[in-house]
Amino acid sequence: LILSCLKEVHRVMKDDGVLLVAEPVYRRDLGISTWVLDNDRGNFIRERGGYRSLFEMYVIQKEVTFQSGMHEFCGFIAGKGGAAGPKRA
Repeated sequence: LILSCLKEVHRVMKDDGVLLVAEPVYRRDLGISTWVLDNDRGNFIRERGGYRSLFEMYVIQKEVTFQSGMHEFCGFIAGKGGAAGPKRA
């Protein structure tokens, strides 16, 4: 489902458009965070590389990590790329 959504976003995105995504990531050293992610609809939580692999059709301009509450998040800023699109920083 997520891949078909990302393909559709890519299809309708303007050449200079930007996709912003922030998702929680597993950190095994943050036990309570892992437990909450596993038990609160955590069926599709990925590690950072798993999220990154979802954006193969995009050019990732920036990747960030940030903490919010008990969870660590990875954030991506991505564009279409190509001749008219943004370039990776």
